[in-house]
Amino acid sequence: MPMATEQATLEGDVIEEPRPKVLTVVSCGETKQALEDGETVPARELYSSSVHTCKDRYGRHSHGYYIASAKFGLVRHDEDLPYYDQTLSEMRDAEIQAWAEDVTDELYEIVHRDGYDAVVIIGGEDYVTPLEPHFDGINAAFLTPWQTCEDVGGVGEGMSWCNDEDNWPENVHHPAQIETVVSPVAPDWVPDEIAEVRDDEIDYEAILEQMGVPRSVYTLPTTPDGENREWLDKLAVLQDAVRDEYDVDWSEVV
Repeated sequence: MPMATEQATLEGDVIEEPRPKVLTVVSCGETKQALEDGETVPARELYSSSVHTCKDRYGRHSHGYYIASAKFGLVRHDEDLPYYDQTLSEMRDAEIQAWAEDVTDELYEIVHRDGYDAVVIIGGEDYVTPLEPHFDGINAAFLTPWQTCEDVGGVGEGMSWCNDEDNWPENVHHPAQIETVVSPVAPDWVPDEIAEVRDDEIDYEAILEQMGVPRSVYTLPTTPDGENREWLDKLAVLQDAVRDEYDVDWSEVV
């Protein structure tokens, strides 16, 4: 899956390459607008809590934005929904498992159809935990910042995280800049071309050693236009994101 080139966010801004194409999924909220029977509103407008307002702000600065509804499954932010009263906490384990499978099946279709590089899921443990076992089957980097960010110790900090423009997908170059990648990631950031390092220019061997990647595994081409630096940055992000947790075999990666 290639990194996104030039993509427009839902806010209408255009971002320059190279940046990942990020899909954001936020959990639904218990507090909703009081609608008349038969009345509907766009999904993002149905939930009325201040927590949802922050999650919605983050979603609108992504390339795609969906809501994981306990009743309706995965819905686009602009899909019309009626009022409903259902949460995962009221559902039986088997119902939650079925819900998680349906949501991730839809995610699979969306990611592969629209070419997303990463999926950010923003919500509490009750929403994230049932989904996590299904991440491995989807070719994208998954991030659950409310569970992995050291600065998020509760809902208040999670709201602040969503409001921080530095975390918005339109402002990052790699998924791991958003937060910790919690799924195995296809090595799309590793360069396709492999060549010998010229020792009379940049000491890439020292950099690779510092990254913890065996020098014998691969070498990088040296070019005057700084392309190597971009590749090294991508490799560093990939390594930091998955090496320790998933024990990446670098000979297979490259």
